[in-house]
Amino acid sequence: MTSHTLASAADPGHPDYLDAMLITTVGYLYSIRLPADSHRELAALYAVIGCDTVDVVRLTERLDMYLDDEGLINGQPINPIATILARHFGRTTQPYAGPAVLTSLGPDGRDRSLSLALRRHVRDLLGPFLSPDQPSPALLAPRAQALIDGRLVPVSRRLAALYGFEMPLALTRGVWDECIAATDDTQDTAHAGEHQDGRLRNLLDTVRTAVGRATSHNPSAGRLGLDLRRTDRSTRHRRTSLVSLVLTCGPGDDPQPVGTIHLPQEQPSTAAA
Repeated sequence: MTSHTLASAADPGHPDYLDAMLITTVGYLYSIRLPADSHRELAALYAVIGCDTVDVVRLTERLDMYLDDEGLINGQPINPIATILARHFGRTTQPYAGPAVLTSLGPDGRDRSLSLALRRHVRDLLGPFLSPDQPSPALLAPRAQALIDGRLVPVSRRLAALYGFEMPLALTRGVWDECIAATDDTQDTAHAGEHQDGRLRNLLDTVRTAVGRATSHNPSAGRLGLDLRRTDRSTRHRRTSLVSLVLTCGPGDDPQPVGTIHLPQEQPSTAAA
């Protein structure tokens, strides 16, 4: 693997985003749109891949593959399709783990949109190995795109694992804004991150307790209602109230289970694009 400074340049026809491709861990190939801004692109890669650090495999002079830098040691499943693609281009020393994102590299060393020809080339190479129920690779990956666009907020794999969740876990933006984000009188610019981390941990602990109590509930496929006790941010007197939430578990962009914590009135799926 080769580390490099992440920089991106939008396609002239699409100044706000980069056309990229996602390879899920069970052999689904999707299109995704990454932000053209390099800082937002990096955050999007973290969210989609489910990692804290990314690394890049230089497949060709024009094709890069981003993956979890620690995927082989932190429990990410082996990605057979990404491994096949890497071996086709001579990267034969190791398997690759976790979701993989393909981007194009411009002559200036900055990420660019994958050209139509390059996307067709990748689809032709991987076609014989893709899952038989593969959706059209031209389709945007609904959950991944929701993570990229900020409609879903991912919980880091490490933090989720501390509370017993092995599947990828995310909150809807509504839950984040209602229960986690620091605003109004609780906004402390020096410690806002600490406050958010504490509220997120409280939420995950509440969800874990609710799952533990629901002895007949199967956390890999189903729906569970729960109440979160939170401190109202609209008062200086630290009043607490209960917020009704739902944990929905089921397939994400492929058959592997994912978890989404959402408000009862929200659609749990993925807030599809």
